[in-house]
Amino acid sequence: MERPITTQNVLDAFARVLDSQYEKGIKKYGTTIDQAKDSDYDWNLMALEESADLMKYLIKENARLRKEKTTINTLCSEAYEIAKSKGWHDEERETGTLLALIHSEVSEALEADRKGDKEHFAEEIADIFIRGFDLCGLKGINLEYHILKKMEYNKSRTYKHGGKAY
Repeated sequence: MERPITTQNVLDAFARVLDSQYEKGIKKYGTTIDQAKDSDYDWNLMALEESADLMKYLIKENARLRKEKTTINTLCSEAYEIAKSKGWHDEERETGTLLALIHSEVSEALEADRKGDKEHFAEEIADIFIRGFDLCGLKGINLEYHILKKMEYNKSRTYKHGGKAY
């Protein structure tokens, strides 16, 4: 069955964890859960203890994620909200206009690179992404999903696909 990339990645990661736990169990107890005698273990207590550990790990990880919650999609939302608050979306703009603004940032980056101005070049590259994020925020595009999907697809492409010189 073909699954969306994120779903498949989660299932693959879960399978790896299960395999690892299986191996750890054999090393620690010398047997598999299938071979263990029910009389040798208090399964409910073990499950309760493991659940308590799980909650501790989840609480710690959620606290860490709250500190670093910047994602591509949050950048899209933030770029759009900033542009909107500064009046750049007071009137409806054509997609072509927004794409042309991205292109103008690419041209500015090219010019900075030609002049050897690394700092200005980096700023213009940032502007390219900010304009793109703004567009995605406006259009409600899940950019993270599409980037990951496209990168997976690109892995399957042939060497220098398309036959173009550059």
